[in-house]
Amino acid sequence: MAHKISLFFTETTFGKSFFKLPDLEELQPLLDISKEGFQVIENTEAIKKTMMLLPDLEKLDRFVCFFSLLKNLIYADKKTLTNFISPKKMGSSQGQRMQTIFDYVVTHFQNEIDLNTISGKVHMTPNAFCKFFKQHTNKTFFQFLIELRIEHACQLLNRSDDRLSILEISEQSGFSSISNFNRQFKKLKKVIPSRFAAEQKRRKSIQDSI
Repeated sequence: MAHKISLFFTETTFGKSFFKLPDLEELQPLLDISKEGFQVIENTEAIKKTMMLLPDLEKLDRFVCFFSLLKNLIYADKKTLTNFISPKKMGSSQGQRMQTIFDYVVTHFQNEIDLNTISGKVHMTPNAFCKFFKQHTNKTFFQFLIELRIEHACQLLNRSDDRLSILEISEQSGFSSISNFNRQFKKLKKVIPSRFAAEQKRRKSIQDSI
């Protein structure tokens, strides 16, 4: 069973100039990279513990914990999810609507998601939803969904140690057809899943030997 903690904020959540304060200038690179999306790839334990604390804290304690999280993210090893979501300026209501979409998809991407269901989550018709999503991400909803599923598959391939078969990884990533999974994976990653897994294993072996 998967559990998700979602933390939503913008550069203006605490006021238009808050993150422009001189004492917070170290945060700017993190704010910049977050516009494209990033994945923490190493030293994740402190970040995980801080995220798990947040829902149970109140007021000042949560605020302090939030900045502790940002500080840990600044120095964590991370990689950008290039072109995964292209940044667009949007108002708070549009941002909240996009957050609702992302929250639902991240929670349900392993299952079938149709346009009627996802558009209903933000009280839009399917046509209006498609235009809204494309406007704010420069890609269709199903492009986004496939990319998210492939990123999840990469994580499973990277840590499976042969405990999961390609078919199992395909199914756990939301693909009902392994042929479609292989096709979409190669389209995005330029290699088939088994080759990707082999390359990751080889890199780990090299790192462990150093």
